[in-house]
Amino acid sequence: MAAEPMFSPSGERETKKERSLHTVAFLASIVLTILAFGAVVYAIEGGASAGFVVAFLVGLAVVQAAFQAYIWMHLKDEGHAVPQLFFYVGVYVTVVIVIGILLMSWWTVA
Repeated sequence: MAAEPMFSPSGERETKKERSLHTVAFLASIVLTILAFGAVVYAIEGGASAGFVVAFLVGLAVVQAAFQAYIWMHLKDEGHAVPQLFFYVGVYVTVVIVIGILLMSWWTVA
């Protein structure tokens, strides 16, 4: 008995390649989450400084967010130019705001 084809929410058939890509992305997300927990445990045990762990966690968060956007939000697919535009503008605005807040907090007059 052959397996039934899987359907995406839009009703289109998912190819074997897409399913394997989703599996790889899911496993990568789990690995990144385990690394984050491991980094916190390592810091609690005194193995790393808080600054390093925060920077490491932010880096892992950025990588995991990229996986989420690329795979699960279908930014890799054709015909999604408007969602891609909104996503990248949102990322740009967020980066500008974070840099602005950091600059203002570092350059305050005491």
